[in-house]
Amino acid sequence: MVPWGQIDFSTVSAAVVDRELGAEADVTGGERSSGPEVLTFGGADWVGAGYDFAAGDQAVSVKLLLWPEKSELLGLRCSYRADSDVTTMIEDLAVSLRS
Repeated sequence: MVPWGQIDFSTVSAAVVDRELGAEADVTGGERSSGPEVLTFGGADWVGAGYDFAAGDQAVSVKLLLWPEKSELLGLRCSYRADSDVTTMIEDLAVSLRS
């Protein structure tokens, strides 16, 4: 089992890389802002956590969803502008991946 601290670090650091902010970016924050918590949508249970960080003047949020499939733990990590309402899109994407 992986401790949540390691999941937190890998989730946020991967989001920084995805957004191509580079090592020179002035990244602040990155703490978990919600979760881990059990979420129910799409007829299934998920484990979800949220994160927030800033890179320069850009505020970024990250949503992590985890779910079991057979003997594996699968996940979806989405980063987006902090002021965006993307919950429905992320949930729809997660349901499509789990089906």
